[in-house]
Amino acid sequence: MAVEKIDFDKCLGCFNCVDICPMDVLRPGRGGPAIKYRENCQSCYLCVLECPAAAIVVTPWRITPLGRIYGLASQPVE
Repeated sequence: MAVEKIDFDKCLGCFNCVDICPMDVLRPGRGGPAIKYRENCQSCYLCVLECPAAAIVVTPWRITPLGRIYGLASQPVE
């Protein structure tokens, strides 16, 4: 369970994911965020929720939709 990848073709370089990550898994890098401490990822999916470009992939996919966990009924779930 961890941040698997960041799709830099989609990434806007806004660093919302870096700012929201409670475990500092994502750090500023050249041209966008970098996955620095993958082993610390708690799969909270906050980075996924904060990414305006849907550029972050966290696995495994949750069985429970994110909208039900975080109260975001209108949030699309992949």
